[in-house]
Amino acid sequence: MLTTAGRIDASSTSAQLIGEFIAVTSSLRSRATTDKRRRELSHFADSLNGRPLTSAKPADVAAYAATLHVTATTKTTYLSGIGAFYRWAVGHGLVATNPVVEHRRGVPRRPRGNPRRRSETPLTLLPLAMQYVNDRRRRGELEQATVDSLNWSLYDFALSFGSRPLAQLTEKAIDRWLEQITHLAPGTRRNRLGAVRGFCSWLVEERIIARTPMLRRHRVKVPRRAHRSMRPDQVSGLWIACVDSRDRLLVWLGVGLALRCVEISRLEVGDYDQVQHTMHVRGKGSHERQVPVPAEVGRALAEYFADVGEIAGPLVRSKLDPVRGISPSYVAHRINKLFAGSGVKRRPYDGLSAHALRHTAATDVYKRCKDLTIVRDMLGHSNIQATSVYLGEAALDDMREAMAGRQYRDASPPS
Repeated sequence: MLTTAGRIDASSTSAQLIGEFIAVTSSLRSRATTDKRRRELSHFADSLNGRPLTSAKPADVAAYAATLHVTATTKTTYLSGIGAFYRWAVGHGLVATNPVVEHRRGVPRRPRGNPRRRSETPLTLLPLAMQYVNDRRRRGELEQATVDSLNWSLYDFALSFGSRPLAQLTEKAIDRWLEQITHLAPGTRRNRLGAVRGFCSWLVEERIIARTPMLRRHRVKVPRRAHRSMRPDQVSGLWIACVDSRDRLLVWLGVGLALRCVEISRLEVGDYDQVQHTMHVRGKGSHERQVPVPAEVGRALAEYFADVGEIAGPLVRSKLDPVRGISPSYVAHRINKLFAGSGVKRRPYDGLSAHALRHTAATDVYKRCKDLTIVRDMLGHSNIQATSVYLGEAALDDMREAMAGRQYRDASPPS
């Protein structure tokens, strides 16, 4: 079976396979990472004693891993690179299964987290926190990403509380924990405090403790930040850095439909109605909405479908495994790389990132319609107050007009 490039098949040599894989994926990584991955694959191919890479079995992966005299973390990195090659090979029909995945199924997993942070004594609150999260998950209240975030926040709180008796879960325990997380950003501290507040309320409802230890003083003040939208010439500059139709589609989905990175990653081919010119979007909290697809976005979709085919499944697909979609973090990574490659992003923390495309869409649409409810529905906000924070720049022109033209230099005193 030929790949999409049409240059290799399952009988190709290991060098040809590695060369094709590197050529397809080199745009996704830096040159140093690409060279490192080429060396890792070449070393693994050498360990097969002349057999092609397409013949590798899980036992071959295990034998190769045993020869690596490196730390467990570095070994995992090496195997991840080989696994990426075989994901690509499976997606193009060169091999039937990924031997790295089969090998890992038989290897006991190391415990996650920093071992120095794992407590040697039982944590009083940890079983209760697990019960709290599992109850909410069974009721369908939480998505997996929220479960992971909640688990980490409550584990950190349980670690701070230690093995103390529940009677000591007082305001002082909350104060002690807040003092231990002062190094975190205000937004992160507010989110963790909210998680602990909900957990403590559940403890009271279940009559595990008599009263909540959370007080009014347990608040985190998050500074208001000015959202940055982009000028038309900056958006136009992103096209210079785009290497293919997928890059152009990612930019248009962000600035044309005002989609979040997670919403882009969740799009399916069937979500695009080419008759009504609408897109079905699944947002945060599993909320759904319909947004119109402008002509420019429609042309970007048509160009992308012409390159990869219009097959049921994820709308934006991985190059390593065409059957799979891409993650929200990769959407952000790829768009941020376009920002850096085009010269639009000049310094860290300048407010120009993947989310700036969404800010730009909100600002530009509001300038055109002056209707906050339209912008709210486009963004998928349930509260119009959340929409208003995106529109600070839209009022700059009115503010500039109101502030300009004032004369003080030649003013005479009142008679």
